[in-house]
Amino acid sequence: MLATQRRALILELITKNQFISVNELSVQLDASEATIRRDLTSLELEGKLERTHGGASAIGTVKVEERMDDRQSLNIYEKTQIAHKAFSMLKDYHTIILDAGSTTQLLARLIGESNLHLTIITNAINHFPELIKNPNVECYLIGGKIRSTTLACVGSLAISSLQRFKADIAFLGVNGISFKGEFTTADVEESLMKRAMLEHANTVVVLSDHSKFNRQWFSVFALAHEIDHLICNQGGDQTFISDLQDNTQLNISVVG
Repeated sequence: MLATQRRALILELITKNQFISVNELSVQLDASEATIRRDLTSLELEGKLERTHGGASAIGTVKVEERMDDRQSLNIYEKTQIAHKAFSMLKDYHTIILDAGSTTQLLARLIGESNLHLTIITNAINHFPELIKNPNVECYLIGGKIRSTTLACVGSLAISSLQRFKADIAFLGVNGISFKGEFTTADVEESLMKRAMLEHANTVVVLSDHSKFNRQWFSVFALAHEIDHLICNQGGDQTFISDLQDNTQLNISVVG
């Protein structure tokens, strides 16, 4: 394949996926990673893409936060595995904070189907119907302004309510994780809510499928040293997790 043809295909794949790793391009285009890196450098110099750690992304990528009903159908197998791993951390009579999110909702479903005795504090209005299926769960729903995108209660009222609680574990969702260990989300108010959650838990666990890797959103709610555990799946970029671990010493569990 000529370099011009290969580079045209690279741009086509990046336009379709918004981000793609060197490893994925190497496999799909049957070219060495060194060749792909040279192509990416050339295309970056031409202003046709942006190089990122381990791959490249489309120029001026507009990040649009998916609505909850759309998220629930994305990477469902991986999210289910992550939720099962998180569920294995729970013990009777734990008090937990459960953040809004599609993966945390799967965890809420597992809790609702179990017989565990738990006290749960959540700001997600869609978690509540799942949790109360378990008669041994005592559930506190944090009120506040509801974000229609994520079905999360946020704002000063929600944060004020959370101040009254202290949890053994907080399970948090995330929109993006950088290889430097920056955990980000799309909305400032939701970021402040996540921040309050991690400050009111003895152990902080982030649940993330691979689609959040190498993505940077508007608001940073935590750095790696403030997170006790990341549960994720490997995904397409084979180097991201190892580089994140090397850069941050973060405790990471990879499922699948």
